[in-house]
Amino acid sequence: MKRMVLAGIAVVFLLFGITGVLQAALVNIGTATYEGGSYNLIYDADGPLGPITWLDYSNKSPSLEKQIVWAATLGDKLTVTLNPIYTTNINWLIDWRLPHPGKTFKSDDNIITSEMGHLYYDELKLKSSFDQNYEEVSDDELNASEFNNLQALPYYYGTNVDGFEELFFMEYGTQHSLPRSMTTGVLGIAVHSGQVSMVPAPGTVWLFGFGVMGLVVFGWGKKNLV
Repeated sequence: MKRMVLAGIAVVFLLFGITGVLQAALVNIGTATYEGGSYNLIYDADGPLGPITWLDYSNKSPSLEKQIVWAATLGDKLTVTLNPIYTTNINWLIDWRLPHPGKTFKSDDNIITSEMGHLYYDELKLKSSFDQNYEEVSDDELNASEFNNLQALPYYYGTNVDGFEELFFMEYGTQHSLPRSMTTGVLGIAVHSGQVSMVPAPGTVWLFGFGVMGLVVFGWGKKNLV
């Protein structure tokens, strides 16, 4: 009897723990409406600074400061709709931001420790233009998977050091810091930190539960017949 009780407890934990943490790379988890348009929310489970969700919208603004304010105040302008099979504790109303360059910014190509570099190289599987005889990456290549609105132009990181602003050049796959006077019109893209999980269909949960319980009961009955 004790074994059956323990097995029953294990089944309960399995049923409640069946909600799976997403492990796949880029996953379209839903949409957000913004300024009359609908844009994909693209989840990246293995970002270099933790899991993040990208808003597939490229914002135009004249300065880094305005881009930072745009991202930080974005939440109350969005209407987020997750696909029914996903769940999260993320509060979409706050904490949107520009991507981060990682613990240490480095001007170079093939950098995967930054959020933009990780997206470009690890998730979009693109190559540096310097590895392709200086052939620039196109908008179509950037948007060949889950994204629709990436542009082959520079994007801001949300950081600057001593008047130098840190950028990722999507057309080249490289990142550099430039004086503020040289960065007018750089694009911004918003991200949100936080984990998203997948919820299985209710029928799957019940079938799984009944199957495990059947095995428990069968094993208990077999023991008592011996």
